[in-house]
Amino acid sequence: MESSSDNTDVRRAPWTAAPASSQGEARLLAAAAVWRTMTPASLRLIRDALGDRVAPLDWKGFCALALASGIAEHRNTHELTIVDSVQTGSAFSPAAEDTTRMLLAHWLRHPEPRFVADAVGWCIQLGAWRELSRLWTDHLLVSGTSAAPDIAGLLAGLPAEARREAPLLSLAWAQARSQAVGGPAGDRRLIRDLMSDGLSFHSRWRDAKETDTSLLAAAVWMTLQRAMPSSDPVSSLDLAWETQREAAAMLEWRRAECSGLQARVEAVFRAASAHVAFARADMERAVIQADHAAMLDPFAAAWIAGGVGALARELAGGVADGPSLRKQLVPGLDSRAGLLSANAVAATLARAAGSLRKLDRASCAEALEALSDLPPGTTMWTAVVSFEALCAALWGDPEAGLTRFDTARTAHSMVSVEHLEPMGGALLVRARIALLDRLGASAAARAAARGLAAPWRSLQEARSLLWAGDYAAARSVADAALYDADTWSGDRLSLRAVRAGAQLMDPSVSEEASADAVVEIVTDCLRHALVPLAMLPGDLREDMVASYRAHVRGPVPTAEAMLLARLQGVASRAGMTTSPVSLTRRERLLLPMLATADAVPDIAASLHVSPNTVRTQVAHLRRKFGVKSRAELVRVARNAGLL
Repeated sequence: MESSSDNTDVRRAPWTAAPASSQGEARLLAAAAVWRTMTPASLRLIRDALGDRVAPLDWKGFCALALASGIAEHRNTHELTIVDSVQTGSAFSPAAEDTTRMLLAHWLRHPEPRFVADAVGWCIQLGAWRELSRLWTDHLLVSGTSAAPDIAGLLAGLPAEARREAPLLSLAWAQARSQAVGGPAGDRRLIRDLMSDGLSFHSRWRDAKETDTSLLAAAVWMTLQRAMPSSDPVSSLDLAWETQREAAAMLEWRRAECSGLQARVEAVFRAASAHVAFARADMERAVIQADHAAMLDPFAAAWIAGGVGALARELAGGVADGPSLRKQLVPGLDSRAGLLSANAVAATLARAAGSLRKLDRASCAEALEALSDLPPGTTMWTAVVSFEALCAALWGDPEAGLTRFDTARTAHSMVSVEHLEPMGGALLVRARIALLDRLGASAAARAAARGLAAPWRSLQEARSLLWAGDYAAARSVADAALYDADTWSGDRLSLRAVRAGAQLMDPSVSEEASADAVVEIVTDCLRHALVPLAMLPGDLREDMVASYRAHVRGPVPTAEAMLLARLQGVASRAGMTTSPVSLTRRERLLLPMLATADAVPDIAASLHVSPNTVRTQVAHLRRKFGVKSRAELVRVARNAGLL
């Protein structure tokens, strides 16, 4: 048995063992030479890995052999420093190489967290870049140990050969180097390093001879293409998706030739594809790619694409598996850059979306609280800001929510172009419209809706018309959108709610027909999502619930009654001007300029009038709106939909 608990001082032990006199002892010494420090635990790992090929010595016996042979010096009773370690620059003999490969193979089969840094060192010594890539994805990222100083130091020194042959190591290398710098400078270095590797190695993904290397390089490259500096982020996304299409075609072609491919490699490619599809606002493809990755490798997919797939499913009107995502993905928030970080944020947002769908205010706030300290420009910031705005529209102060929304958008957009991408832009505009509707700024809300792309526009326009009291127009827009194949699938339930509400307020529709429509939509909302009802004007929502209660057959089940009760806590219109304000042509030109930070002389120069003329017009506007200051004038005009 080992005597690892023996407190005998190694320096006083009367050990007189001679240098290695058998092949078993020689192998044991060769195995010890690949460590910097030997302990009873590392001796056990050697014996497990090499089995009966090493001398069956216990800890005391090994210490005697190592000291007598001169390869070690003692540090304390349970630790020996190897003075001739291959990790400190000594020659890497064939025997040491063979032993190192066996130790690494054993560790990969039976990971021991205490020796993960040693395993990283073995990979680097052997040039085993694929094994190191697997170790990084399977162990270092999951456990968070990639940030440990000793491991980060090893990863920061990875050669170009490693990053070319194992493309994911570019991410490991860049993150380790940025960690050494820290702060905003570290973030800038991370981007520079990734762009450098992308242009030097991964943009040539087609030239790789092996399918798995080519596919991983394509995955890294299309992720970087989205972040490449460009005057048009949409074009960058299109280029990234073109890379995806080419790589997918290459994969099928090589698969037909029976070329080997690891399931994990394709899972990583499909996961990266899901992220690009999501940014392009293609929810169906995002879900398909994420599900494809999960079929190939559930573990890798959960960490890289599970959150994005869940969020895409929620936004498209589906239901995601929140509990499993919460368990597996929240630790990824420790990483601030890359697919892991984006996926972790998306997973938390999927939880928020699920809570929002059920109007579970506490759970939604809890999920968003986990994202409250993300730095400006973090991937998925547009979704975070839009969800916060929706919560303000439903339960908070819409006016304060609009101020926070505009402030956050400005701060994030200074370091990110995500708001210019299809998905990010649509989410922000739709969230802002929800706040404007509740402020009574119907003109501004409809103007913003008209700026949305066709698949996203109809619901926002119909809902804003409903808030403005134009029920006939709201119903007309909703009817047309419901029969339009291009309408976004996630909006159809909400469009039906708008149509039912407009029918209820239309005197030309029979009471029986409107009641049937209301019962049908309220029933569906109780089964799937309450948000379509919660986003309607408060008085109309109350009328619809009352009609449902009056016409539904039999008593309302307890569970449904609890859900209906949640609608009572949703805010109605926050406030609006009591009567419309008529503006002259000059006043309509002046009012938007007052909403800027420009001084009166600057505004006067822009309008080619004198400053006194501008001051006189501002005074007239204050009297019209019944306010005492320029700031209050701008606020009231915005609430009235005139800005």
